[in-house]
Amino acid sequence: MENPVVVLVHGIRTAARWQSRIASIFSEKFECSVIPLKYGYFDLIRFLLPLSWLRGQPVRYLEKQIRSVIADYPDRPLILIAHSFGTYAITRVLLENPDIRLSRLILCGAVVPKSFDWPRISQQIDATETRKGIVNECGTLDVWPVMAQSMTWGYGASGTFGVGSAQVSDRFHRIGHSEFFESDFVERFWVSFLQDDVILPGPADAKEVSVSVKFQLLQFPIRYLIALSFVALGFLALEQVNFDGDAQRLQKKISSEIGNGEYLAAKARLEELDSLMLVQEKPEKEKLNYWLADQFLRIGGKSSFDYHDMRLLNREVLKVLKAHSSGVLREYFSEHSLSGLDLPFMDFSNLTIRSISFEDSFLVGAYFDDAELASVDFSKARLRYATFYDANLKNVDFSHSDWYNAIGIRFEQLSIAELKKFDPCPINLKAFQARHDEIYSLSFSGLPDPQRTELLDHWQEIMKPGAICDRLGAL
Repeated sequence: MENPVVVLVHGIRTAARWQSRIASIFSEKFECSVIPLKYGYFDLIRFLLPLSWLRGQPVRYLEKQIRSVIADYPDRPLILIAHSFGTYAITRVLLENPDIRLSRLILCGAVVPKSFDWPRISQQIDATETRKGIVNECGTLDVWPVMAQSMTWGYGASGTFGVGSAQVSDRFHRIGHSEFFESDFVERFWVSFLQDDVILPGPADAKEVSVSVKFQLLQFPIRYLIALSFVALGFLALEQVNFDGDAQRLQKKISSEIGNGEYLAAKARLEELDSLMLVQEKPEKEKLNYWLADQFLRIGGKSSFDYHDMRLLNREVLKVLKAHSSGVLREYFSEHSLSGLDLPFMDFSNLTIRSISFEDSFLVGAYFDDAELASVDFSKARLRYATFYDANLKNVDFSHSDWYNAIGIRFEQLSIAELKKFDPCPINLKAFQARHDEIYSLSFSGLPDPQRTELLDHWQEIMKPGAICDRLGAL
C-alpha cells in the first residue's frame, strides 16, 4: 500500500502512550503518516452508563477529526487502528457516516456488539475482499470485553470471542487487553498486513475461549441485577479516589523531574495530567491550575543548558493551563510575576492578561494575537518575531523594548498617549544593527541569513511613509 495515513484511536482511562510507540515502528518500517487521535480521558463510569449522549461525545469528536484527516490527505489511503472503547466509537462513526471510506480497519480489545451491522460498513472498505480489509484481533486472555458485555448494554465481547462475520477476519492470540502494542506483535502482525496485505494466522484458537469456565461465568448478565447500581456507586467513589491519587502522583513526579532537569519526561507526564483534568470538578481543577501557574513561573525563571527541552515543557504547561482555565491569566499571576522570564514562542493568544508585567522578559516568537493586553508592561522586553495581530493594546508600555521587531502592531491600535511610550524606530541600518546587538546576546551578523533578511524586510516595511515608524516620528 502506497504511503497510507494511519489513524490511531485509544480506549478508556488512558493517556495512550502506546500511540507514539506504534507511530515510531510504522515510520521505520514503511512510508506512511501516523496520526494519533485523542478524545480525552474517558472514565469507567461514563463507559458503563448506557446513555447515548455520554458515549456519543467521543463518537462526534472522532468523526470531526477523521473528516479533518481526510480533508488534509484527500488522495492517500486511510487506515484506522482502534483499541477497546475506541473500537465502539470508530464503528459508530462508520455506521453513521457511510461516505467515510477506509483502506483497512484493525480492531483490538474490541467491545463492538454482536448485533453490529458489518455487511453495511463492509461497503466502505476499499479492499479486494472485505474480509481482507477488516481484522479483529482477539485476546483469549482478555476478560474486559466480556465484562463490558456483562455489566452494561450496548457492548459485545468481540475482542475475546471474535465477531464471527463473513466480512471480518478474526485472529486469536494468547494475550490480554493491552498486549497488542508490544513491538514484536506490531511488527509481526500489523506491519505485514499494512505493508504487504498479508493476514498471518494467529497463534491461538477460538476454542480456547469457548471452553473456558471463567469466560462462561463472566458472561452472566449482571446488568439485570439491582446490585449493578451499587457497583456503579462503588466505581464512582473509586474513580474519584484514583483521580486524586493519580493527580497528586503526577504533580510530585513532574515537580521532581523539573528540579532534576528531566524536561521531556515531565512533558510526557503533563500530557497525562491534561487527560485527567478533563473530567475533574471545577474546585479541584482550579487548584491544579494554580499549581500549573507556579510551574510556569518556576520553569521560565530557570537557567539551564537544555533550553530547548525546557522551553518545550513550559509551552506545554501554558497550553494545559489555557485549556482548563477561564482564559483570564490575571487570576493565576500577580502583577510582576512574569517579569524577567524566559518565555520564547509561548502562546498567549486569546487570553486576558490585564495589568501584568513582562518587563525584561525574553518573548521572542511569542503569540499575543487577539489577546486582551490592557495595562500590560512590555518595557525592556525582547520581542523579535512576537505577534500582536488584533490584540487590545490599551495603555501598553513598550518603552526600551524592540517593539519594531514584533509583528502585527498597527498605528490604529494605539492612542497618542500610548504611542508616547514607544521608543523611536532606528533611523538607519547601522542604528538598527547596533540596537539589536545591544539587546540580544547573539549579534545581528551572527543570525542565519534568512532571519537577518526577514528582520530587515520588516523594519524597512514599517519605515515606509505612512507606516507606524513614520507616523510615530511625526508626533
